[in-house]
Amino acid sequence: MRILSNRLARLIIIAGVLLASGRQMRVAEAQEGAGAEHERGIAEVTTRFGDTLTLARAKGAPTPLRVQFREWHLAGQSQPIELRDQGFYVAQLVWGNVTTQIAGTSTARKPGDFWTVEKGVPMVVTIKKPGEEALIQTFSVNPGH
Repeated sequence: MRILSNRLARLIIIAGVLLASGRQMRVAEAQEGAGAEHERGIAEVTTRFGDTLTLARAKGAPTPLRVQFREWHLAGQSQPIELRDQGFYVAQLVWGNVTTQIAGTSTARKPGDFWTVEKGVPMVVTIKKPGEEALIQTFSVNPGH
C-alpha cells in the first residue's frame, strides 16, 4: 500500500509540473490540437495527453490507471458551464476570472489557482463577465483499462 501511495504522490507531483508548465502557452495554441471537441457549444476541450498506464505493485496484479491532461477553453456566457465528470482530477485556472461551484460550495478563482474535484462531483464554472474567456487545465488519474 505504501508503494502505491508513493507512486500516486509522484503522479500528483508530475501533474503539478505539467499544469504549471502550461502557463507559457498562448491562446492560439490552447485552441489547436487533434483532440479538440466542443462541450455544449461554449467550451472547447482539447486532450493534450491521454493514455492508460500500468502501476506495478509489490504484491498482486498491476493496476491500470487512466491518465488525461485536458484544456478547457471557456467562452463567456450568461449561462454557467458544467465540466463533465472526469473521475478524480486536479484543475488549474491558467487565465481568466471564474467562479467554480463544487459540491455546493462557490469559490472565486484567479489565474494560478489549483484545486481538486472528487469523482462523481460535478463542477460548474461561471465566467465573471459575459464576453470574457478562461482556460482551465485538468489532470485526471483514475483506475481504468
